[in-house]
Amino acid sequence: MGWKVSSTGELWDGGTHQLGGETWTGATRTSESKRLEWTNEVPKKPAKKKRARDDKGRLKADDPSTPDVNEAWEE
Repeated sequence: MGWKVSSTGELWDGGTHQLGGETWTGATRTSESKRLEWTNEVPKKPAKKKRARDDKGRLKADDPSTPDVNEAWEE
């Protein structure tokens, strides 16, 4: 539960202020302030990664020949 930016739907966890009966981002009103609305959405936690293991239970190492994949970690 918390605030989300009205125009984008992005969850907001920063500072807020009240102006004209509405809640805005930031401590004071500036040209970058965005209107907020209250939501009951719960922020999703990123999936925890854990170390990958081989068949014998030993930790796997990352293969340096595949820079776009990290074999040492799995989700």
